[in-house]
Amino acid sequence: MIQGMTRAVKESWLLKGFLGLVMMSFGIWGVGDAIRPPIDPNVVLMVEDFDIRTEELQRRFLGEVRQVQNSLGPQFTGKQAVELGILDQIQQQLINWATANVAVTDWGIIMPPEVVRDMIQREPAFHDQTGQFNQSYYYETLSANQLSEGEFFSLFTSDLKQKMLFSSVTANAGVPLALVDGLLDYRTETRIADSLLIDKNEIDVSKTPNENELIETYERNIAAYTSPEYRNVTAILILPDDLVDAASISEDEQRIYYEENRHLYEIQEKRQVAQIVFDSKEEADRVYEVVIAGKTLSEAALETGINPPVEMGEITADELIGIPQEAVFGVGLNGVAPPTESDFGWHLFEVRAIQRGAIQMFEAVQQNIVTVLIEEQAVDLIYEASVFLEDELAAGTPLKEISTALGTQYLDFTAIDREGKDPNGLTPPGYIDKDRFLLTAFNTEEGQDSALIELEDGGIYTIRIEKVILPTPKPFSEVRPEVVLHWQQLEQGRIAENLAVTLTSEIGPSTSFPALAAADDRVTYAQLGPVNRFGESLQLDYIINTDLISQDVLERLFAVTQGESFYAPVEAGHAVARLREIGSGLQGRDDSARDQVLSSVKNSMGEDLLAQLFRGLKKRYPAVVNQEALDQLALQ
Repeated sequence: MIQGMTRAVKESWLLKGFLGLVMMSFGIWGVGDAIRPPIDPNVVLMVEDFDIRTEELQRRFLGEVRQVQNSLGPQFTGKQAVELGILDQIQQQLINWATANVAVTDWGIIMPPEVVRDMIQREPAFHDQTGQFNQSYYYETLSANQLSEGEFFSLFTSDLKQKMLFSSVTANAGVPLALVDGLLDYRTETRIADSLLIDKNEIDVSKTPNENELIETYERNIAAYTSPEYRNVTAILILPDDLVDAASISEDEQRIYYEENRHLYEIQEKRQVAQIVFDSKEEADRVYEVVIAGKTLSEAALETGINPPVEMGEITADELIGIPQEAVFGVGLNGVAPPTESDFGWHLFEVRAIQRGAIQMFEAVQQNIVTVLIEEQAVDLIYEASVFLEDELAAGTPLKEISTALGTQYLDFTAIDREGKDPNGLTPPGYIDKDRFLLTAFNTEEGQDSALIELEDGGIYTIRIEKVILPTPKPFSEVRPEVVLHWQQLEQGRIAENLAVTLTSEIGPSTSFPALAAADDRVTYAQLGPVNRFGESLQLDYIINTDLISQDVLERLFAVTQGESFYAPVEAGHAVARLREIGSGLQGRDDSARDQVLSSVKNSMGEDLLAQLFRGLKKRYPAVVNQEALDQLALQ
């Protein structure tokens, strides 16, 4: 659970340094004028006295490159990232961040530490399943992002200041109620129509196509009869197991490794801990005196009239950041440590449960040890193999010969497409890491070898594109049965459309739609609506018949006058309809619907106000960019 929460936080606001809340839109913010000022060469940009150092920009840039490489493979380079604008994007983010920080400081916006602490404890990302602040989640997140409590506290404080500034702007976004009602009417206006569905699949085609008609169908739809691009790909796969025989690792070696690394197989002691955080040592001392007198922490909190302790959950000694271990692991069960100071204030910790540590027996981890020793011993061997492989590749040696010389795995995919399928639509076995393998295969030129690609388990592989088989139309004679079926489907659609045209022309104000349906077994009748212009039903007791809905149907339904008929294509064939009734939309003006529209419009207007604010901030606090440092980074 902790890992899942950590990952969620990392991927959202924390890893981005809370920039998401600040950067409503890159289009709003932009980048300040880039000039060549007398600036510290280690500073890449500056807004007033707030500077961003080169290593910070580089760290963020390399992090983004690694993320792209995780998806596209290691062949994605920093140069490509620069060409795609990733460096410029990060530069914008940092300028925006600096500009906002300068503004809140210059305008005297403050955030008391006790408020920051309270807001951190209210942050849902740090709450457990009971909805309580969980110190383990908090420490795990800080550790995963290599942040000290002080650094996190500073980031969070800055973020709250900026939110205070922005909320003061957006909160004053006034919305005319006439605009809200107009939009609500537009969204909730409905139509009811009599309709006929002509299902093309129910139409019998008695005509037999001649050869010329089939050839014409084939030629007009040639893409449907064209095979995808295939590639003949060969590969060499070198795994640690290929170079080191598990049987060659003696039990003595395994036991030596086990003894030297016993700490790796220890199950750390866990403690269930609760805490109270105080603004001052005096407050903590006052409560601690009650504890010393024989009360539990909860009883002491009740007696002194303060909030009860907050559960921290189960934590290990390694999860404590910024807090001395003895404050939690230096007391016994039900013990309360003396007041302890951190960046959040003064703490009283109470140990409520202890799960003693243990060590896994050798037999239980023996196979894991063998795997580790194989990987360790294979490091040098894989390096030597990679050098030999690159030399042979440079000499033009066929991969199969190289594989035989190394005694490693050789893979041969005669023909695969971008989805990893062969011409029979099957997935051949043997893919190494499928997505990256295929991406590399279709981004490497014919006759070329890919760069060496590392696997997570320590192995490497390279692929060669032996041949590119371009998309090729299949011969007419080979796909003739498919063309016949295609022609029949097109003919069904043509007949359905002609029938829709005929019916529409015959419909008058008093024409009975049910009678028309009864007269032709290819046609079915149904009432369409009430439905709004988005294809939604606003009545709980009416379910939209999706067979009668398409974008064409909705556009024409809301364009015709009452009593007017029309036809339009739908997925199943064609629909014929006559507008019977127009709903005013007033039925949608309930409080919840109105509040939803009001909130949406207010948010949009708030963003417009923020855009105006930041245009002003850019003029007041122009950004200075060390273009020389930026260019140097782009060249690396």
